[in-house]
Amino acid sequence: MFLPLYNLSLRGDAAMLIRKRHFSAAAILMLLAGVQAQHSVTLFSQSLCAVTGSTVNIPCTYSGPTYLRQSEWYRVQGSEGEPQDLNKDPQYSGRVSVNSQWSSCELTLRNVSVSDSGVYNFRFKVSQRRDWISASSGVHLTVTDLQVKVDPNTAGQREVKVTCSSTCRLSTSRFYWYRNGQFRKYATDASIVLDSTRPSNAGSYSCRVYESSYYSPPACVLGKECWGVTYTPDRVCALKTSSIDLSCAYKHPAGLTVIKSVWFIKEQVGVEPVDVRDYEEYQDRVQYTQSSQNDCSLRITNLRERDAQTYRFRFYTAWNKYTGRPGVTLTVTDLKVTESDWRRASALSNRSEEYRRNDSAPVYGNVSATTSDPTQTASSEDQDNVQYSSVYFRHSHVQEVPLYSTVQLPKAQEEEVEYATVSLVKSRAVRQDKIYNNLKSKE
Repeated sequence: MFLPLYNLSLRGDAAMLIRKRHFSAAAILMLLAGVQAQHSVTLFSQSLCAVTGSTVNIPCTYSGPTYLRQSEWYRVQGSEGEPQDLNKDPQYSGRVSVNSQWSSCELTLRNVSVSDSGVYNFRFKVSQRRDWISASSGVHLTVTDLQVKVDPNTAGQREVKVTCSSTCRLSTSRFYWYRNGQFRKYATDASIVLDSTRPSNAGSYSCRVYESSYYSPPACVLGKECWGVTYTPDRVCALKTSSIDLSCAYKHPAGLTVIKSVWFIKEQVGVEPVDVRDYEEYQDRVQYTQSSQNDCSLRITNLRERDAQTYRFRFYTAWNKYTGRPGVTLTVTDLKVTESDWRRASALSNRSEEYRRNDSAPVYGNVSATTSDPTQTASSEDQDNVQYSSVYFRHSHVQEVPLYSTVQLPKAQEEEVEYATVSLVKSRAVRQDKIYNNLKSKE
């Protein structure tokens, strides 16, 4: 049986149309997959190790449109809470920058500290999508201090191995060694070998890497009497306008006399540091407090925010000088009142005004107190000074002994007033009627 030519033509057109439709659907799926693949973040390292005080670069690129609706680097905090943009985090203020040229998203983190250790990731949003686009896993940054250690397997032998140790594997190959605060040698390895038969090798050793100005605490090697400066603690946080003592102690081999000492904040190679007392902004606010022969403590009064620095102590003998590194880091902060604090203060102020308009005075029928130690209670008369965290006032219509305070409570119904800290001093020999007479005389 022969089909008409026009039937064959119709069937061919239909087959072609079906093939076109299948091709169009496949093309759409491939196009969507391509759009998905175009939006991505690439991080070139899984982990990084850095020394305190150094600058860290985390290489990063992204693929997608030239215009990003929103982008940010963040620190992975776990499953709880929304990550915070590093540029908006006070902990990283002034230390973070991002290279946004072309498709780069490289992060630069300056003056890192051990507290900066964590996982970091980059993410962005585009106009076609509402969700964030980020790398599948971030970069784990470990910030380490340095420490000088003597290999116990070589202790007591002629050749003693000394290592500039860290908590993670450093990628640097440039180490600087210092003996008694003075530059000793440069090495491409983290370890050096000392000849224990040479007396000149004995002393306090510290190390640092090329990428950081941070010095390890000194360690006494091949000697019983070494040079050293100890800061206790080496990190201090204080409130603005308050006073702070930076505790310090120094030591040196016997037979030497200290002829000069100085605290300073700025150091340049080959230039003697300037005494902090000579700066105009520290005038009449800095004092060297030496309670003992080897004490080198520093007191700063009326603290200002710009006093936040790293302070170092240096002392001189007739032939040598020694600087205590890395120093003591001072952070100066200011108290900030939150919105909840403001509302609470306003409520207490309004309540106090209401109490002053009331003529009645309350009886303190029951006082519950807790000391600063939650395992103890303030109940015995042999406690002369008790610090209370909460005081509960109960009102009574029957007032046998009218006690007064600066805030009078209404006699309506029971109310709880909570104080952050209330110190009540109790006397063993004072009677209730004497309290009443003293308060009555002040009316």
